[in-house]
Order: sequence, then structure tokens, then C-alpha cells
Amino acid sequence: MTSTEMREDALKLMSDQELAVLGGDEIAYVKEISSQAASRIIRKAGGEMADYPVAQRLFALHAADGTPIAIADTRESALASAFENDLMAVSVN
Repeated sequence: MTSTEMREDALKLMSDQELAVLGGDEIAYVKEISSQAASRIIRKAGGEMADYPVAQRLFALHAADGTPIAIADTRESALASAFENDLMAVSVN
């Protein structure tokens, strides 16, 4: 296992609060969310939700402190958003 893989595994075990303290504005996490959760996030931000089927898999990119950054329909798109924002992304369950 490489040092990068070991670091990513360790980050997966951290709580949101621990990530926020550690990561500041350098680490983000990708989490699978339901279409209902996506709708709540978007409404809270003042946006309008597209009509996704209830069973649609969506992926949210959050800053280390939990602030939503992006919602995507694939994990790869969410990771690309992290890359575009100069963030190291980790996946959480």
C-alpha cells in the first residue's frame, strides 16, 4: 500500500469535525446521497432541483467542514469538481 493510499484510508475513518480541523480548505469528501437529500441541499442554497427519479444515485462534494460544494450524478464528476477546486477528495460512506 502506498503512503497516499494509507493517508486516504485514515481520512475515511475521521469524523466530519476531525476532517474540518485537519483539512481546512484543502480536503473535501464525496458522499453518495439520495435525490431527496440533494433537493434539501439545493433548496437551502436557494437553487431549484432538477427532477431526479427517487432511486437516482447522486454524489455530493462537501468541504471538510461539511459545507456542500457540488452535487453530481457520478462519483467521477464529484471528484472532478474537487480537482477543479484544488481539493484533495476522499470518499465517505
